[in-house]
Amino acid sequence: MKKLLYTSLLSFGSALAAATVLTTADGGADAGIDFGKRDRNFGGQPEMMVKRDRNSAPALTRCALFRFDLARLAEPVSDARITLTLSSQGEQSARWKYDFRLYAVGTPDWQENAVTFATAPGVKHNFPVGRDAPPPAGVVPVGDATLPAKARPGDKLQFDSAALTEFLNANRGKAVTFLLVRRTESSQLQAFAAKEHGTFAPPELSVNNRPKQTVLQGKSIRVGFAADGNPEFLERDGAAIRIPSARFWEFQFDGKTYSAANAAPIESSETADSATRTYQCGKANITFRYAIPESGDRLNLTYTIESPKGWTGTPNLVIGRIGGLAATPDSRIVWPYRYGQLLRGDLVKNYVERPAPGHMWMQFMGHYTPDAGLLWYVEDALGFLKFASHGKERDGKLVLGWRERPWLDGSGRYELPFPYVFVPFGKCDYHDFAAVYADWARQQPWAQVSAAEKLAARPALANAVFDGKVKIAGFEAFGGNKHVPLAVKKERAKLSVGFADAEKFIRSLETQYGVKPAYRYDGWWGAFDVGYPDLFPVSERNGGNAAFEKFAAFTRANRSPVTYYMNPINFDEESDTYRITQSVRQLNGEIQPFSFWSGSRLRMVSPQFILPGNRNTFDHFKKYAIYGGVFVDQIGGSSPYLDFNDLAGYEYYGKDSNSRACKEAFRQIRAEDPAWMIGTEDGQEQYLDSYDFAEAYPRGFSDAENLKLGKGATYIPLNELVYGDKFFNLMGIDGNNRLTFDSMRVMRRLYGTSQGYTMRGELPYWPLLQQEFEANDVIGEAATERMLHHRIDPIGFRASVWPSVVVIGNTDSGRPLDIAFDAPNGMKVEVKALRPDGFAAVTRSGKWILWGGRELKLDGKLLAAVSNPDSILVANRRGVTAASYGFVGKAGLANPNGGASAEPWSVRLPGVTGNAEALPSHRPYPVEAAGDGSFRFAAPGAEQSIRFAVEKRP
Repeated sequence: MKKLLYTSLLSFGSALAAATVLTTADGGADAGIDFGKRDRNFGGQPEMMVKRDRNSAPALTRCALFRFDLARLAEPVSDARITLTLSSQGEQSARWKYDFRLYAVGTPDWQENAVTFATAPGVKHNFPVGRDAPPPAGVVPVGDATLPAKARPGDKLQFDSAALTEFLNANRGKAVTFLLVRRTESSQLQAFAAKEHGTFAPPELSVNNRPKQTVLQGKSIRVGFAADGNPEFLERDGAAIRIPSARFWEFQFDGKTYSAANAAPIESSETADSATRTYQCGKANITFRYAIPESGDRLNLTYTIESPKGWTGTPNLVIGRIGGLAATPDSRIVWPYRYGQLLRGDLVKNYVERPAPGHMWMQFMGHYTPDAGLLWYVEDALGFLKFASHGKERDGKLVLGWRERPWLDGSGRYELPFPYVFVPFGKCDYHDFAAVYADWARQQPWAQVSAAEKLAARPALANAVFDGKVKIAGFEAFGGNKHVPLAVKKERAKLSVGFADAEKFIRSLETQYGVKPAYRYDGWWGAFDVGYPDLFPVSERNGGNAAFEKFAAFTRANRSPVTYYMNPINFDEESDTYRITQSVRQLNGEIQPFSFWSGSRLRMVSPQFILPGNRNTFDHFKKYAIYGGVFVDQIGGSSPYLDFNDLAGYEYYGKDSNSRACKEAFRQIRAEDPAWMIGTEDGQEQYLDSYDFAEAYPRGFSDAENLKLGKGATYIPLNELVYGDKFFNLMGIDGNNRLTFDSMRVMRRLYGTSQGYTMRGELPYWPLLQQEFEANDVIGEAATERMLHHRIDPIGFRASVWPSVVVIGNTDSGRPLDIAFDAPNGMKVEVKALRPDGFAAVTRSGKWILWGGRELKLDGKLLAAVSNPDSILVANRRGVTAASYGFVGKAGLANPNGGASAEPWSVRLPGVTGNAEALPSHRPYPVEAAGDGSFRFAAPGAEQSIRFAVEKRP
């Protein structure tokens, strides 16, 4: 191993030779080229015009071609910069910013006084005229730059990149040519000074020569370090990611903030694939260790903090902060919070994310453009608390990074027990990021239990997946709001759903709709019910224990899968039987401050409640064991917050004690009855083996304008791409779960989510709800599979692909679409006239859904055709069910579609016998068979569905 004093490494920055500056006047050449005048030479002119008109009008495309003579460059180049000077511009140009890209063309021979667009090197086929036309072989991008709004003549356009430096080093001593192309489409033009300009400087190349920089080499990546010891670039497949090194890390210790710019360097060492850097930060030292692992495709980073013995606390450490990232229309940030977000570049605001709560919160982020991408994530099996932040820099570029609070326990040394991982890519997208993260995450203990195994062990879970999840809204959180007078609470309690009402609702729902969904009864511990930490007795106001025991006996006899809300997070300040102070008591006996837990809901579960040995809770579960399980809400999401965030007032930073206590609680619940299912609204991925299902779900906010910059946030199912065969997405808990919210429905189905309903009162028959339950049986085919692909198509549709299921939704077009989609699983799906927010699903088993479309085919074979656009058709194990799209029944909810068409239906349904019955009455429904194999019948009304029998297969 080579080892040297760090000061000598830093001396590279102060002992640089004077920069070598070349211009096109030093034996070079420069000329504009014009597609509209493709045979005309513009050499010898004082300016080079550059333009790309709106819609890529080819006759108005102009570029700049220039050449430098590198005969004077004998030594290796350490860094380089090309500068062009704006000499004039269109009258309105200063109102907007403009993006430019510089291409290295190689070492061709061309004459300034003869070159034209038709003969210019690097110009071939449709490049650079076409909007997305790729450059010809040998022409490579070496930098992007932006002229800001309000730019004036004399302002500089500068390009510097590792790719530029590499190109120059590969061609030292030769004459090298570059092509400048504007990427922004506008009728305005810019002109840059040529060597004949009398006022402004011609194109300029400035290079530095210094001792060879530290570069780590892996099988497929290179990592370069700057003079300050921080990473400077990562390269892979010819694509380079630059890292503004001074801000890569920042350490706050003992009241002062340190970085590579002001910390005292102590020591440096490196091998071919690793490097170590140590800095003194006041009374503490911090050592960063960089290593390329055996895979050779990524960089691992760990650190060690050495502090004075006896010093305790949680210093703030920013690590892996990367700026200078593109914020262009074709750039993306992958931000996997709760449902997996894909954010547009200029929408990024200063934002701090913490996993409290965060459904399957995964500790990774990424950024990519059409040319390159970078994923950086944390291989943290314990789920230590971290803060992920993103924002904008002054120049409009993006910055992403991690922040954490390591616990220094007084021993004088803290060593990070896991690596931060940086994976560069060439061309990539979020699928590549999810696949790399999944390679690690799916090897962890929490990902060893499959969804198929969970279904086999717990029949109640199978009901939830294939029939749906229904929330029975009992006493709810209203009783816990300390700002509501007690008298008002008592009056409101009369409106709640009691045990007898819940039993009546369950019987009615199962009878009317012919399904047995899983139920979640909310509020059974609710207002006036319990004295913490006892879950019983039930107050006499609510019928006492006898009422609950009767309800429990009914669910067992009926085998109704009912999960009960376990979390004691509501409180009633006026009630003598509910002592909030016991919920917020810490392990040392102290009470958390009121500011932490005030309000209508206590966000964090008490460590006292879930400590091992709190048998009172589990004894009650055992005594009142019900076919179903428990719902634990936010425990998993809050655990890291309690363990590692000093804002919680919790004293055991870094000890992971609350998380371990939660896991023990789950173990004890399972021990009471292995068939019970455990659900959660929020939770860390480290609890994946404890949970069977999650009731967090994509809310369905979607984009318009073909996903153009600045039109909103788009969500992608990163969770399903990583853990899709390990847990289930179920719906039915949200009071805002309105079945007429079409845009939310289509997004949930694209995520493979099983839909349910929120029950707050009597429910007459509703055809739309019938079809939701029928659709679950189809979507459930994907329940035990991991999603293969999620496509966001520019014309406005999305598609999700599992091994045996494809779902297509018209999410962003605003008009009916004809869609032909060749799925990566080999299934070819065709949908005609799919209405906005409609969707279609097909399976290999023969089940399918046509929700608001006119025709559906799989592999060229017709599955369904219908004349009425306001139709919903679902084929599953019960037959083919039909209902009108727009009726909402008597629920009183607004219908965004304006009602269903009453026109008679003509349908083609291969394999259907023609025998039909009305639901829920099961009476025969008149159907007329036509000679062409189709059926005609009256449109289903507002209070009925139609079910066709299907021919039995041999």
